[in-house]
Amino acid sequence: MWTRTALCSLCVLALGIGTQTQAKLRTMELERTVDFGQDVGGSSHPCYRPCGEPMQCNYTMTLSLYSTWSMHCGDCPRTKSHCSLPGCITAGGTDRVVYAANLMVPGPAVHVCEGDTVRVRVENAYPNEGVTLHWHGVWMRSTPHMDGVPYISQCPIQPSNVFEYMFRAYPAGTHIWHAHIGFLETDGLFGSLVVRERRSADPHADLYDEDLAEHALMVWHWYPHRSDEYLPLRLHRNESVSGAGLLVNGKGVIQDVGGVRGLDAPHEEIRVQQGKRYRLRLAFNSAIYCPVHLSIDNHTMTAIASDGGDIKPVQVDSLMLNAGERWDVVVAADQPVDQYWVRMQALGDCGAAKGRVFQQAALVYEGSNAAKPAGQRPNYESSGRVGKLLNPMQVVATDYSQYELVHLMDLENVEPSVHGDISGPADHILYMTLDFKFYDELAAPGPYPQNNAVTFEFPAVPMILERYEKDPDRFLCTAATAHEHCIDTYCSCPLREILPLGALVEIVLVDETTDRAQDHPYHIHGTNFHVVAAGSVGASVSMAEVRRRNERGDIAKRLDATAPLKDTVSVPSQGYTVLRFRTKNPGFWFFHCHVSNHVHLGMGLVLQVGNHSDMPAVPHNFPRCGNYVFDPEVPDDSGSSSAVPSWTAALVLAVVARCLV
Repeated sequence: MWTRTALCSLCVLALGIGTQTQAKLRTMELERTVDFGQDVGGSSHPCYRPCGEPMQCNYTMTLSLYSTWSMHCGDCPRTKSHCSLPGCITAGGTDRVVYAANLMVPGPAVHVCEGDTVRVRVENAYPNEGVTLHWHGVWMRSTPHMDGVPYISQCPIQPSNVFEYMFRAYPAGTHIWHAHIGFLETDGLFGSLVVRERRSADPHADLYDEDLAEHALMVWHWYPHRSDEYLPLRLHRNESVSGAGLLVNGKGVIQDVGGVRGLDAPHEEIRVQQGKRYRLRLAFNSAIYCPVHLSIDNHTMTAIASDGGDIKPVQVDSLMLNAGERWDVVVAADQPVDQYWVRMQALGDCGAAKGRVFQQAALVYEGSNAAKPAGQRPNYESSGRVGKLLNPMQVVATDYSQYELVHLMDLENVEPSVHGDISGPADHILYMTLDFKFYDELAAPGPYPQNNAVTFEFPAVPMILERYEKDPDRFLCTAATAHEHCIDTYCSCPLREILPLGALVEIVLVDETTDRAQDHPYHIHGTNFHVVAAGSVGASVSMAEVRRRNERGDIAKRLDATAPLKDTVSVPSQGYTVLRFRTKNPGFWFFHCHVSNHVHLGMGLVLQVGNHSDMPAVPHNFPRCGNYVFDPEVPDDSGSSSAVPSWTAALVLAVVARCLV
């Protein structure tokens, strides 16, 4: 005889509650089992070492919603040492939710050697968000399915799920790992990724004495509240966005934003010994257009690399970083023992007319007894250093009359290039217009950043998995078919450009926007490129004119191995940039503006290198996802119709009714 308890148990099973409960318990388990002593990365990891024989480097990252100023902060900021306790995130000095990895912002620092095998176990304990992690700057040779881009290289990792990334660390350089879905990376899910090489292979090894894990500096734009609350609100009201603040390795104070000012949280300290030379690895990203001008009081910097590409050393007083860029500089600790301000002044949507965003860190000499650097704490005006400036932004709209400018095209590559001979006619030329176009017909009318008047839209099935579909191209569009995916004049689709394997490719990017001065930082996945030309045209800029110049040979290009190597380049506002590279890495590679809000709105496209048959096979148990539309005529695994038999439905209803009595 069925008991009430048994019937109710059957009821629970029939309704599928058991599966949901297991998922909830799994999430709770992941949240509980974070070990403060494990996987903090950096110098504590065995793969941080003088590079020699390759190793396998294992990391575990548990992703969870967390809070700044949690109970783990103790008496911070009154007791300064408490601000560095495990689990304490001060991030800007305000109370807010963060997307953390191992209860850290930034997350664990991955420091490995070129040729190492990196294995990262990602446990998603977020209650609602799917996630992917991108390894920004790593080419993913032979593993394009590990690139970490949703619906291009993989399905999002769902809550309570685990996904393991495994890839070879290549090339050497200062890189970043970060979430590549929504605004998770702008709200905390990012970290340092450094791939070192043997000292004997480093052309600049004799220029510095120390290359320390703690000297990888992650400069990040930061809001005092979640980006996915602030930015969509501005979009649907067609309001301009403004900057809020910057963090350096998760530290710093957010200035007065809408009446909210952060607590006096600690700033980052860069510790040095007098007489030594240090390699600093700088990386930057931002939710909005917010390039940063960085300098160190009483010190110069010698730039030696950018985005992993070694350059002929150039000594400067300051440099600028745009979203997604990395710069390696050498700083000589040759001043009197003291503390010195590291100043950061932001431009664009964070500039003088908007957020007036600035931040500071401190260069601290060993033996200094000062509580902080001498003089007044920096403000916005005092954070921009006049002198020799590397990588200037917004040249068409900024008065640089007091500066000596060193442009990207003034730099020389000094490392062997994988692209070989880049001279001669290109096998494939791609012209890309960058612009903001205003659309009245959308639910959120306003200006949208686009390539060639098309908004990129992610497909339902990851592109890397399309070969397993009956009609592998049905989800995608090209420049020739984009017009089939329009609402009035607004066109959106999963835009791709097919590039043959082994081709010499030239990409010409032209910024036609005239109502705002923004140098869009374009980042390529799966390779780097030579920057062979760049220039400003002015308000008369047009793709037609730049294309005409290019076809006539009127654009001066550096078509040799000395052209700087980058994977992220700033396209001058009202100007153009020309790139060249060889397609040696088959796969689907995202090419997009690295301002988070711009890529979120669809400013990008996919470069398909080679055919499906050229690409490495995806593991047989790789996660799948896609659309589902119920069809009663499609048989289930048993060969019978997928329609639920009437007797099964009747039984479930009877059981439910009995449970409710």
